[in-house]
Amino acid sequence: MTQWRWMSLIVAAAALAGAGDKANAQTTLTYNNWLPPTHNQLLLAMKPWAAEVEKASNGRIKIEFPPASLGAPPRQYDLAFEGIADIATAVHGYTPGRFKLPSIAELPFVGDTAMQRSVAYWRVHEKYFAKVNEHKGVVVLAVFTHGPGTIMSREPVTTTDDFKGKKMRVGGGIIDKINPALGGVNVAAPATEVHDILSKGVADGVFFPSEAFKVFKLDGSVKAQTIIPGGLYSSSWAVVMNKAKFDKLSDQDKKALMSVSGEHLARIHAKAWDEADKAGIEAMEKAGVKRVKASDKFIADIKSKTAFLESDWLKDAKSLGVDGPAALKMYRDEIAKLKATN
Repeated sequence: MTQWRWMSLIVAAAALAGAGDKANAQTTLTYNNWLPPTHNQLLLAMKPWAAEVEKASNGRIKIEFPPASLGAPPRQYDLAFEGIADIATAVHGYTPGRFKLPSIAELPFVGDTAMQRSVAYWRVHEKYFAKVNEHKGVVVLAVFTHGPGTIMSREPVTTTDDFKGKKMRVGGGIIDKINPALGGVNVAAPATEVHDILSKGVADGVFFPSEAFKVFKLDGSVKAQTIIPGGLYSSSWAVVMNKAKFDKLSDQDKKALMSVSGEHLARIHAKAWDEADKAGIEAMEKAGVKRVKASDKFIADIKSKTAFLESDWLKDAKSLGVDGPAALKMYRDEIAKLKATN
C-alpha cells in the first residue's frame, strides 16, 4: 500500500474518532441553588430533574450544584443571564417591576394547589407569554408557583378590620400590594428571619404557603392560620438557562434537555410544593395552630379590595401586546380542568 493511502486512512480514522468524540462529548452545567440544602425544591425537584436530564441525554449532560450560592436570591435571573451560572431558579417578585406578565400566576382566588396553578401557568406562558420575550438573554425551562398563600399570624385574622394597622411580613410580588389594600403595614424581611420578627413583635403576621411553617420552624411564633379558598396569592418562579450555553448544545442534547423540562419540570416543582404543604399542615395541627377558613364575608371584602390587581395586570398585558382577557380566561379554564381531573 502506498504511503499516501496510509496517510489517507489515518486522516479518515482520526476524523471518525473526532466525530464519535463530539457525539459523546459531555457537557457540565452549573445550577445555582440559593435555597437551604434541605429545601423541598432542591431535594424533590431540582436534583431529581438533574438526574432525568443526565438520563435523557445518555450521560452527555451533567448538572452540578456548587456548595454555596453564587449570588443573593434577587440575583438569580442575572446569574443565568450573565453566565455566572448556567441554570438558576428566579422568583419574579424579588425584582419588582422587571417582569409584568408573571403576575397572572400570583392573583388571588385562582387555584387550591401548586399543581393546578403551575401547570396552567406553563400552558398560558407557552401560548401567550413566550413570544413577548420578557426573559431576554435566557431560555425558560419552566415556570411554576408555590401552593396557595395563606395568612399566618400571632392572633387570628378573620376580617379586614383585623388587618388595620397590623404589621405583616411580605416577600415581594403581588402580596406587597394586597397587604396595604387590606389595611396592613408591609414589613420586609428575609423568610429565614420570620420566626424572630414574629416572636419579638416586629411583625404581627406573615403571608406564606402552608409548607413554610415547617421549613422555617415557626412553631411558637405562629398561633393562627387563615385559609383563603383559591389562595390569597402565590409566587411566580422560573427555571432559566443562559442562552449562549443552551445554543452551544447539540440539537440532540437540546432536545434531550427540553424533553424533561417545560410542563414536565413545572409538574415536578408543583408536586414538591404540594407535598411540602401537606407536611406543613400536619406540623401546624401537631403544634396546635388554630386553622380557620375565611368566611364568605371576609372573602367578599378581600375580593372587593383587591379587584384592582386584575385590572392592573390586564393593562400591563395590553401594553405588551398580549390578549390579556384571553390569557386570563385560559389560565382559569386550565386550572378548572386540572381541578376536575385530580
